[in-house]
Amino acid sequence: MRLPLPRSLTLRIMLAAIGIQLLVFGLGGWTLDRTMQRYAFAEFQRQLQPVEALLETALAPPLFSEDIGSLQHRAKEILAHSPLIEWLLIDDTQDRLLVRAGPAPDQEPAASGEIRAALATGHYVDALPIRIGGEPVGHAHVGLRLDALQDYLSEQRHALVAIGLSALLASSLLTALLVWWRTRQLRELGDAVDAVTQGR
Repeated sequence: MRLPLPRSLTLRIMLAAIGIQLLVFGLGGWTLDRTMQRYAFAEFQRQLQPVEALLETALAPPLFSEDIGSLQHRAKEILAHSPLIEWLLIDDTQDRLLVRAGPAPDQEPAASGEIRAALATGHYVDALPIRIGGEPVGHAHVGLRLDALQDYLSEQRHALVAIGLSALLASSLLTALLVWWRTRQLRELGDAVDAVTQGR
């Protein structure tokens, strides 16, 4: 009668080691993905700062003087030279809509919360106050494209998955070979016991 213990023990050790590796790689991949997202969102927020400054600098004077023609012209120029901005809605301090530029919605949409939630729609909506001398003269409701951010996150995830799978495969093979080598004596002992048992 053969004793399956040494070989089954080898297999159990291999499976346990590979299982631990799967857990470590899974947690590591999740942590890297979250870190990558935080970096991407922080970078997007940094890109918003010059946009806010541009809108206030360009729109405040005609908005203050209620020059609708100049306001419309500047809004179109902003859209033409700012690929991040998809549309603009400009209103005064009494929430009267003055200018619509680009494929803007008919009504002023609510500002987006977290960028993570806005990724599902591909657009981030923000409401920016327009001031002159610290005094508000209106608001710019702006729709921002998230295409570049979505593409970046998708590319990084694909790269992360490819690297993780390759590393996991190589590590699993190495672990299996190492466990097989380290348990060689157990297998030889099992074969010897089996030979003695059969000899009797």
